[in-house]
Amino acid sequence: MAEAAGIPMEELGLFTDLYQLTMAQSYLEHDKNRPATFSLIVRKYPPDHSYLVAAGLTTVLEYLEQVRFSPGALTYLWQTGRFSEAFLTYLATWRFQGDVVALPEGSVFFCNEPVLEVTAPIVDAQLVESFIVNAVHLQTLIATKAARCVEAARGRSLIDFALRRPVIWPALTPPATSWRARSTASPSAAPGRTPTWRALPTNWKLFGPVR
Repeated sequence: MAEAAGIPMEELGLFTDLYQLTMAQSYLEHDKNRPATFSLIVRKYPPDHSYLVAAGLTTVLEYLEQVRFSPGALTYLWQTGRFSEAFLTYLATWRFQGDVVALPEGSVFFCNEPVLEVTAPIVDAQLVESFIVNAVHLQTLIATKAARCVEAARGRSLIDFALRRPVIWPALTPPATSWRARSTASPSAAPGRTPTWRALPTNWKLFGPVR
């Protein structure tokens, strides 16, 4: 998945928000790496929508099997000055240890219905959260849009021209996703990557020590 997507394997661990890493470090330092379940839901429909089409599960499962931190990634994190040697040593051998429960690709679902849940030690769930939200949100958005287009087309064929859009990662992800909603074809060939940012999520306020 990673190499085909144009993402070097050694970069997968860094495909997350910086705050996920700082929270993971603090959980370990304060002995709070206990089991947790993260549920991904949609709280509110977009305007004029009454359903959504689940997508992104295949991408998530392939990512969870492959994600790790390379020596180069660990060197980069050390150079930020934000992470301890003990934490980086932990990341050097870290692999995702958890379970995923999700709706099948292409399932219709509704507001406040979990589309995917991860149960794992909270450090594991935290480190993979950003990628999962990105993959499922983006691909569900595309699949739902494609389904609505199919509905509006009333039996006519649809072709996805995703590469005509300006953003690399969204432009290169739609083909398989649109296909799940019965789009006819796509000229897309290869995907890209997304940026990272910092924030303070609700679960940190509930479970994390103050830092």
